[in-house]
Amino acid sequence: IAENMNQVNQYFLQTLKTFDVEKVMLVDHNTSVALLSTNKKDENTNFGDPGLVNAKEAMTKMYNNHHYAATPIMGLNTQLGVLIIQVD
Repeated sequence: IAENMNQVNQYFLQTLKTFDVEKVMLVDHNTSVALLSTNKKDENTNFGDPGLVNAKEAMTKMYNNHHYAATPIMGLNTQLGVLIIQVD
């Protein structure tokens, strides 16, 4: 993922324009730190809901009065992170 952060960021920004999405984040599932976010203030901060950060399959959840969807991002045989999308 590290080599493609610019491309991932461009995709996140396109997602904001295309869908009813408020925020898109890529979170490190080991540390809960947002590696990339459409809201730059969130980058390098901890995402507070461990249920979303530890998602092992696609899921939705209410957190802090917002709707979130989360899904793990997988490499060949390890989890690379989790994609968390805020939809309001």
